[in-house]
Amino acid sequence: MGVEKRRHDRFPIALPATLTRGKKSGPATTVDVSLGGLFLSIADPPPLRELVKIALAVVRDKPPLHLMGMAVFVRQPNPEKGIKGGVGVQLFGLDPDTAEKWSGFVSRVRAHNEKNPKPKPLVTVPTPTLQPMPQAAPVPEKKRRVELRIQGANIEQLRAAMARCANDGSMRVHTELHLEPETRVSLVLVHPTEERHFTFEGWVINRISRPDFKGVSLLLLDYAMKHAEFEQFLEEEIHVTVDVDIASIAPNSVDPRAA
Repeated sequence: MGVEKRRHDRFPIALPATLTRGKKSGPATTVDVSLGGLFLSIADPPPLRELVKIALAVVRDKPPLHLMGMAVFVRQPNPEKGIKGGVGVQLFGLDPDTAEKWSGFVSRVRAHNEKNPKPKPLVTVPTPTLQPMPQAAPVPEKKRRVELRIQGANIEQLRAAMARCANDGSMRVHTELHLEPETRVSLVLVHPTEERHFTFEGWVINRISRPDFKGVSLLLLDYAMKHAEFEQFLEEEIHVTVDVDIASIAPNSVDPRAA
């Protein structure tokens, strides 16, 4: 279990939700929410870094809000100590409409908690029925793992490319491959002068198809933690191997001109 890092204020609220991981769906309950994610109480939490989908009814008698995120904090259940299982989910890949609705919902929760110091549900709603998230094409039964290799002309070009990556590890990559959301991807950065490479693991968030750009949006795992390692990879001393004639070896005290 990693250290939980909070970048947004959290506001307690208990609402029923449905969490989906792969083809498995189950009930969950929100514990708190923030602009960047939410914490769910769930009997069988997913493993760390797994992609999940969440259906959450934020407005009575309205369709549930569909969210996508990654498990960044997992609390395993311990019945003997009365500890319930839970998972902290970092949200990403929200379309503008969903992001606006989520921001509005979090603002309402914050305002409610400011007026009511004792946390309680804003509304009572039935457990939402999971609706399929819109996709351009069906996700294939057999998941693919793809390796994207990137080689810059020099070290500074590689450094500049990774500097454009967002703080949460999200980035866009141009590719003609038709990659579905949730495809596991290895982003391999090849050293421009040596036979070395550095790999970031990640997921496809969504596809991008515009006149000016065609590719995918990625979320890199442990980007913040591995960025220092990436800098070390760029700045490591170059290992050079040269064959030397054994006849050229002589003690320092011997003047080779006297031979």
